[in-house]
Parts: sequence; structure tokens; C-alpha cells
Amino acid sequence: MSKDPAFLLYYQDFMWGTRLFTKEQRGLYIELLCEQADSETGSISEKHMINICYLCEEQTKNIVLEKFVKDDNGWYNKKQRELIEKRRNYCDSRAVNRIGKTKKIRKTYVKHMEDENEIVNIDFNIFWNLYEYKVGSKKKCEKKWNKLTDEDRTKIIDTLPQFLSKIREKKFQPYPETYLNNERWYDEQPKEIKIMVL
Repeated sequence: MSKDPAFLLYYQDFMWGTRLFTKEQRGLYIELLCEQADSETGSISEKHMINICYLCEEQTKNIVLEKFVKDDNGWYNKKQRELIEKRRNYCDSRAVNRIGKTKKIRKTYVKHMEDENEIVNIDFNIFWNLYEYKVGSKKKCEKKWNKLTDEDRTKIIDTLPQFLSKIREKKFQPYPETYLNNERWYDEQPKEIKIMVL
């Protein structure tokens, strides 16, 4: 799964939750939230936590660590984890809703709050579920997906339904990995032919 470049920070909750913190405690707290968001596991390892808190006063450390819990992977803030998961689910649902069950881009889909600089961050599983013909190594396919640019991922999701609709039998559909390796999303899309009846 590709890493999300952002996470939600509800400033009023943050201000209220840290109202009794010193500036040093607030600084440490926000740094730890960023480290958690950047982590592959969603937790900060014990070793990394020690490195971050190394020069902090004991009281500062103890107060800030009350906002975190520990699991097998390390330390995490429960609210932060919920918000990251909520955002991931929302982004995934937007990508799926854009295409819908018919596998065609909906005409009612409107890009909102998006511009050409936006990082799309389309999860591999959206491609995998759309592709349907799940033959070959999913792991290799995901590795290839993660190396693609956001522009390519978007083009794949935009053109895949039409590409698949042109394949009459599943046995002629390329493996997902072959589709990615051969950059089939750049295949010329057949134009719709309009016939005028006189």
C-alpha cells in the first residue's frame, strides 16, 4: 500500500487536548503524530521512540506518552490511527464510486477539491479488484503498481473498464502483471463510431 502524504488534524481537538501542555510537550506530541503517520505499520517502534524522546525531560516524556498506547509494533495514538484508517477508506471509496459497478466512469462524477498537483494515492487493491482476472503473482503485481506514477495509476483506473470491455473471452485477457509491464493503459482506445441514418 502506498503511503498517504497527509493526515487529518482537527485543530480544535488538538488545541483542547494539549491545553495544559508546554510548548515543548506540544512539539513532541505533533512530532510523534507525524512519525506515526509516516510509519509503515502505523506504530512507532520502541527504538525509534527512544531516539525521538532522548533529549526530552522525563516529565515531558511521561505527559506526552499518556496520549499513546503500545502494541506489538510499538507506540501509537488511537485517535490518529482511526483518522488515518477513515481517510484511507474514504479515498478508496471515492475511487470505486468514480467507476461504479458498471466499470464505466460515471458521468456524474465531479472532481472536487482536486488540481493537477494533487497526489492521487490510488491503492493497489482498487486496481486488483477491478481487474477481476487474478492470475499470476499478486505480490509482484503490487510491487510494479507501487513503482508507477500517480498519473499512470489514474490513467489505468480511467481506461481499464473500457480496455476490459473489449476482451470477449477471459482467456485472451493478459495477466494483471503483464498488463502493467506492457503499459497497456497506453493502448489506443477505440473511438466510438456514430452512424447516421438517413
